[in-house]
This record gives sequence, structure tokens and C-alpha cells, in this order.
Amino acid sequence: MLNFYNLVKLHSKDGFYLLLRHIITIIINLLFVSVWTHHASPETYGTYLLVIAICTVMTPFSIHGFNTVIIQEVARGHEGVLKSGTKLRLIYSILGSLAIIILAEYYRFFQNNSQLTTLLIITAFCFPFFASFDGWSHFLIGKQKYKMFSHFQIIYTLVVTSVTLLAVYLGFKLSWIILINLLTIGTVNLLLFLYVLRKYEPNKLIEKDAMVYAKKITLIDAIPLIEAKLDRLIAGFFLGAQPLAIFSVAKLIPEQGKQIYYILSQLFVPKLASKRSFEVYQYTEKGLILFILVISFSTVFLFFLIPPIYKFLFSGTYIKSIYLAQLLLFPLLIGLPGAIFDIFFRVSTQARQQFYLRTIPMIIYLGSMILFVPVFHLKGIILSIYIRTVTFSILASVFYFKNRSVYKVARI
Repeated sequence: MLNFYNLVKLHSKDGFYLLLRHIITIIINLLFVSVWTHHASPETYGTYLLVIAICTVMTPFSIHGFNTVIIQEVARGHEGVLKSGTKLRLIYSILGSLAIIILAEYYRFFQNNSQLTTLLIITAFCFPFFASFDGWSHFLIGKQKYKMFSHFQIIYTLVVTSVTLLAVYLGFKLSWIILINLLTIGTVNLLLFLYVLRKYEPNKLIEKDAMVYAKKITLIDAIPLIEAKLDRLIAGFFLGAQPLAIFSVAKLIPEQGKQIYYILSQLFVPKLASKRSFEVYQYTEKGLILFILVISFSTVFLFFLIPPIYKFLFSGTYIKSIYLAQLLLFPLLIGLPGAIFDIFFRVSTQARQQFYLRTIPMIIYLGSMILFVPVFHLKGIILSIYIRTVTFSILASVFYFKNRSVYKVARI
């Protein structure tokens, strides 16, 4: 019988390594942004963030849904998806490069923005290398090698951050900074990918439906991926580079707090994938209690920690970011049911529910942005985040309990 104590005990060791990696990553990210705020203008930093956001929302072209499939299939012993998936991602990522080039030409001819055009052309040529080789981390999660995963993620973050910060500190032009950043990400991912292949020698077993499911997951995950960057894109396109920089600094700690969802999902998905149906429901509901405890403590702790951290680390230009950051913490609590039930739908491979959970809140989120941002500016973005989070949690809860009631009837 799975009780709450056993659940916590089961995850305590693995969770420690993931949490340690996360804490180190937060510290590195804070230092990264601190250097940016002191050595570059808000306009320069905001432009950098806009280019990286555009690059990120193009990753669905690389069939990034393979990462979810890798975790599930490796947990079931089908390891061949790592190599085959990476090859396919490398090919498809060329489409992402073409999409970025088209966007660059739009800025050239319709916005007369030569700087952004140049930056996007650089991004386009680096995109396949940047977007295709991160499957190694999901392979390690699938094998439940959390200690190695955490160590490698720390190394990855340290190398990428250090190289990029060096370029910022030395006063390189923004075009060189972006080129260095993207090439460093691709190089580190490739080296770690090759190391994992050599160390574990994955078998060639591939689930026959894995490729099809990866494409479905890519389509489904493209929506939250765009949604995650939508606030930055809206701020950059409609409010300008400086408001984007202020908002991104405000979102820094709340966004890192949100990564706790990601840590817990890394713990739960491999274990849920190997369980029988009735155990999945038990595990999900026990996990919700764990989520509530961890997120509640984190939210209160971060609320009081934000003001001294921001005043110490960031330049005075970003003082407005403090209260915006505190406002952005509360969606962590509001989003609890949606986060845990979303993990259930991922494991149960119910693509239709996942699609609804992505599209409906996304449409409402976009509509809220269009309605509120012109009137309330950055506060309008925050209001839209609240509306989207409430919508997602309500939908996820309804879908979950509907599935649970159907399963009970089926068992009877």
C-alpha cells in the first residue's frame, strides 16, 4: 500500500540531487542576470532576451516532443529512441532555421530593423546545432540516473553561463554574444550526448509508435512552449526592449520557483510510467499533497527573499521589478492542481486531454494579453498570467476527476 510517508521516502534521495542542481542553477542565473544589468543597457539586454525567446519558440520544428518520449521509452527499456530521435530532430530543425530567416526578412523589409535582422540570421544558422542534441538529459531521467543528470546539468549551466558572461563582461557586440551563446549550448549538449552514448551503449529497441507519439507530443507541447515565452514576445514586440528587460528580471525568481514543478515531474514520470492504472491514480493524488507542501513553503519563502536579493544584485534601473516579481509568485500556488494532473495525462498518453489543456488556456491567455496589455502594460501581462493559471488548473482538475470516475465504473 502506497502511503504518503513512503512516497516522500521514495523520492527524498533522488529529489535531493535534483533540488541541489536547481539551487545551483538559480544562483548561476541570478549572477548571470546581475552581470547583464550592470554591464549592458536595458535596451541591449531586452533585445538579447527577445532573440533568445524567438529561438526557443522555434524548437518545435526540431520535434522536441522526442524528449518526453525518451523519458517514457527508456523507463520501459526501449533505448533506441535516443539515437533515432536525435537524427530526425537534426533534419527537421532545418525548418526552424527557415522560419527564423523568414522572420528576419520581415524585420528587414517591414520594420526596417537591421540589428534584429542580423541577429536573427545568426540565430537561424546556429539553430540546428542549438536545438537537436539535448536528448542526453532526458535519457538519464528515463534511467533514473538523477545524480549524474544533476551533475551534468550543473556543468552545462556553468560552462554556458561562464562563456556568455565573459563575452558580456568584455563588451562584445550583441551579435557576437548571441553567436557565442548558441554555439556553446550546442557544443556542450553534443559532448554530453556523445558521452552518454559511449557510457550506456543504448540498445536498439524502439516502440513502433514512438515516432508518431513524439510528433503528437511536439504539437501539443508547442502550445505551452510558445505560451511560456508569449509574455516576453508581447513585451518585446509591443512595449519595447526596456520593459521586456524589467519584466524578465521580475520573472527571474518566480520562474525558477516554477521549475519545482519540473523537478517533481522528473521524479514522478519515470515511476508512473511503470505502474498499473489504479496505482497511477493513487500516486497522483499522494503527489498532490507533496506538491502543496513544497510549493507553499517555497512561495512564502521567496516572497520575503525577493526584495533584498533584487536590491543587492541588480542595478537601480530594475527597482520596479521587485513588486512585479512578488506578484508573479502566487500563480505557483494557483497552478498546483494543473501541474500534478498534467503529469498524470502525460504518463497516461491521453493526447486529446493534453491538447485541450494546452489550447484552451493558451487562447484565453492570448486574448487576455491583447485586451489588458495596451491598457495596463506590464501589469496587464501579470493579470493575464493569473487568468491563464486559473483556467488551466480548473480544466486539468475536471479532466482528471472525469477520467477517475470512468475508471472506477470500468473496474466495477
